Amino acid sequence: KYYLGTAWYRRDIAIPKSWQGKYIELTLERCHWKSTVYVDGNPVGSQDSLGTPHRYDLSTLAPGQHTLTIGVDNRYLAPVGRDASSITDHTQTNWNGIVGDISLKATDPVWIADLQAYPDIHAKRVRVVAKLGNSTEKPFRGTLKLTAESFNADIVHRPPSVEISIDANVVEAVLPVGDEMQLWDEFRPALYRLQAVLSGDGIGDLRTTTFGMREIKAVDRTIQVNDVPRFMRGTLDCASFPKTGYPAMDLAEWRRIFKNCKAYGLNHMRFHSWCPPEAAFAAADLEGVYLQVECGVWSGTGDEPFLLAETPRIVGEYGNHPSFALLSHGNEPGNHAWLRDTWVPFAKKLDSRHLVTAGSHHPLTANSDYLV
Repeated sequence: KYYLGTAWYRRDIAIPKSWQGKYIELTLERCHWKSTVYVDGNPVGSQDSLGTPHRYDLSTLAPGQHTLTIGVDNRYLAPVGRDASSITDHTQTNWNGIVGDISLKATDPVWIADLQAYPDIHAKRVRVVAKLGNSTEKPFRGTLKLTAESFNADIVHRPPSVEISIDANVVEAVLPVGDEMQLWDEFRPALYRLQAVLSGDGIGDLRTTTFGMREIKAVDRTIQVNDVPRFMRGTLDCASFPKTGYPAMDLAEWRRIFKNCKAYGLNHMRFHSWCPPEAAFAAADLEGVYLQVECGVWSGTGDEPFLLAETPRIVGEYGNHPSFALLSHGNEPGNHAWLRDTWVPFAKKLDSRHLVTAGSHHPLTANSDYLV
């Protein structure tokens, strides 16, 4: 059955008494395409990301029974190109609904909303940026304790922890890694688990993420990973999942895919005009595969507003993964001047942890780090 339009999903939910005064978040890991959320018939909001989770603040819910209604509209909503792998019928199909994680989570009313790790392999340290959410409308004073540990390398390495005082919603700290630093690359994909613990004023929260001590840069006519030239021996993924019609969302399946790639001597995968889910990045981190991520576009012109919204969403959601090495707007663009003058500088300013190119196949612009 082929259906184009809004499909409606509804169920009753129970908010426990222990969630009174908490920050409550609804997560829809991957929607196709636009989601709109209602609680007890009242609109909460809408989101249209193709490559990142849709998250909604449901903190106004009182304990007790409620009706949650979600509409998902899979019609063509932005000019990303009808052949783009992010939406096309040709590969993953223009499915309608939600796949992956669907969850409600409650935290204290001050919480760690985002945690980013920026490694510096030469200084042997990692810069950590934490952003707090605060629904209390009051200033928060407390501490943030950061610890890291390598967990999949031959040597278990625990850098010294760092504790800092918090008096703002965005805080930075430098975590020294030291001489026992474990580097991440295709041959020894050593990962660190970073843990941040927030405390103060009766508030507590914990957030973890993984990162790798990895640097990628373009030098003359080579791509270097940790100062060593690497040749990208790659394959292409166009979101082809014929058994389901939608992307795999679990770690085991993506590890199987990347193990097959490595068995053929490959070290790289390009995601043609789409962005894979979290499980793909986590699997590539473990298997040592360099990924090129694209912002869901295969079109000529008119996609600029969507790109300016989707690019920071993708970088913010998946930027900690060392496998996220390369970033392209998408495939075969027509708006070359805008990409050169606006999007490439915009994408580079967002994040220095990966290389950026204006588009795949073309164009070659002077400010692109590499050419596909």
